[in-house]
Amino acid sequence: MFSKNFLYINALKYNIQLKIAYKKIINKIPIQIENNTYLAKNDILEKNIAQKINSLSRNIDQVYITTLLIDDETKLIHKTNLLKFKNQDKNYDLLKLNNDYSIAVLKTRLFETKNYFKKTGIDYIYSAFHILNLYIEENICSNELLILTLNTKAFIFILGEKSNIIFSKILTFTAFEDIKKTKFYDNDILGQKLFDEIYSLEFSLMLQSTIENFYKKTKNIFIEKISILYTIKHFNNEQVRQMNEELMINIEYNYIHIDEELFKLTQYTNPKKSFIKARKKHNTKLNKIVLNTFIAIIMFLSIYLFISIAKDNIPKVKEESVSTSVITHIVQLPDHIDKNEIISQRILKSLEIIPYNVLLKELSLKVNSLKLVTNLLNENIFVKTMKESFLEFYKTSHIYIDYKDKPILKAVITNENLRIKKISKFKDYKDIYNKNEFISIITVTEQLKMLFPKNTVINFKSSFKSKIITFNYAVNILIKNPMEFFNIINTLNNELYSINISYPLSFVKTPDGIDVEFILQFHQLR
Repeated sequence: MFSKNFLYINALKYNIQLKIAYKKIINKIPIQIENNTYLAKNDILEKNIAQKINSLSRNIDQVYITTLLIDDETKLIHKTNLLKFKNQDKNYDLLKLNNDYSIAVLKTRLFETKNYFKKTGIDYIYSAFHILNLYIEENICSNELLILTLNTKAFIFILGEKSNIIFSKILTFTAFEDIKKTKFYDNDILGQKLFDEIYSLEFSLMLQSTIENFYKKTKNIFIEKISILYTIKHFNNEQVRQMNEELMINIEYNYIHIDEELFKLTQYTNPKKSFIKARKKHNTKLNKIVLNTFIAIIMFLSIYLFISIAKDNIPKVKEESVSTSVITHIVQLPDHIDKNEIISQRILKSLEIIPYNVLLKELSLKVNSLKLVTNLLNENIFVKTMKESFLEFYKTSHIYIDYKDKPILKAVITNENLRIKKISKFKDYKDIYNKNEFISIITVTEQLKMLFPKNTVINFKSSFKSKIITFNYAVNILIKNPMEFFNIINTLNNELYSINISYPLSFVKTPDGIDVEFILQFHQLR
C-alpha cells in the first residue's frame, strides 16, 4: 500500500498522555526511529504537538498517521447476529474484522477520535481487537484464553481448537488516580504498593470469573493455556508462577510492542482493516515544479509590465525619496518551540522511568546531566527497574543510598553525559518591525510577567550579544503538579516571539507544592 519512501507516525493517547512514535523508511529500510511522550489533556490535539507532527510531515509525500481507539463500548459481533444488530442499534459503525466477526464502535467515539487529530489529519484508526486478531493470525492459538492489557483495560478472547473466537469481553481495573482519591492513600510510595496489590487481586479475580462464566455456558471446550500480552509489566516471574498454581493452567506473560503491531496492520492491502480510509497523498515534487513555473511566469509578466509603464510615465518633477518607517523582516531566531520541546521531553522521559513505588522529592536538569532525590522502600529497585532505562539516555547512572532512615531509604540518583544532543534549530519569525525597533529590558520583563501566574518571581539575570541579543531571566514559581509546568510551556510555544526555557532547571517537592526554578531566555534582533 505504501511507496518505497514514507514516514510512519503512531499517535496513541492514554488518559492525559500522548505517545508518538516516528519511523522513517527509505527503500523499505527504517533509517530513523524516534519515540516521544507529551502531556495532552485536551479534547483536540495541542497546537505545539500538531506543529511538531506537521513539521515532520513537511516535504514528504507518503506520510501515514495511525491511532488506536480504546473504548469500553466496543463490541465484537458474530456474522449470524450482524443483521439484527444493524437494525437494533444505529449508534454504532461496523467494520469487518475477519470471516466470522465484525467490530462495532460507537459513532460518537469514532468522531471524537477523528476530530482530535483535526490539526494534523489521520489515516488509520484501529481497535485493540485488531491487535488481538493479528496476534491470532501470526501465532498458533488453540483452546486458549488470550488477554491484552492496555492501561487499566483488559481485552479478552477465548479461542477454540481452530483459533476461532468463541468469546470476547472488555474489563476495566481500578486506576491509580482513583486510588489516590480514597482515604487509604497516604503517600506515593505506599499508594503504589496499594495499587499493585489491588491490581493483582482484581486481575486474579478477573481470570477466575472469566473462566468460570465461560464454562457455565460452554461445556465442549477446555482452556489449556492462558496468554497475557502486556505493554506495562505488572507481575514478576514469581507472581506468574503463583497464578499458574492457583488456576492449574499454563500461563505465558509476554511483552507486546503496540507500535510495531499497528505498523504491521497498516501494511495490509485491505483498507477495510481500519475504521477510516487513508488520506489521498499528493506529489509534493510535482506540485513544486508547477508552482515554481507559475511563479516564474507571473514574475516575468510583472517585470515586463513594470518596465512598459515606467517608460510611459516619466515624472516631470524630480521628487525627494522618502524612507518608510516600516520594514518587513524575515528574522532568523532560535526556534523556541523546538527548544521547549527538548526540555519537555527530557523531563517527561525522566518521570516515566520513575516507578510508582518510588517517591520523587527533587529533580535537577542540566545540559548534560540529570539528578534525582528520591525515597525508596527497597535498594534493589534502582538496579531492577530504573538503571537500564536511564542508560538509554545517559552514559553513566549511579545511586547513593542513605540507610539512616529505614524502612524508607533516601537515595540520590545521578545521570551524567547525555547521549543524544540535539542541535538547536533556527526559525523564520515573519513579522513587521518598526525601523530600528528594539524592545527594552523593562518592557520585555513586564510582558513576560503577563505570561506567567501571579505568584511567579521573574528577575533579570544577564544579557548576551551575538548576531542577536538574548535576555536571561531567573524564574521561580510554585506549582501544584507537573501539569502546570507543561501548561506554561504550551503558553510560551503559542507566542510569536522567541521565548524558551533553558538550563539549569529544578523541581523540589515542598509541603506547599512543587518549587520550580529555571532560566528563561528572550531572543530578539540587535
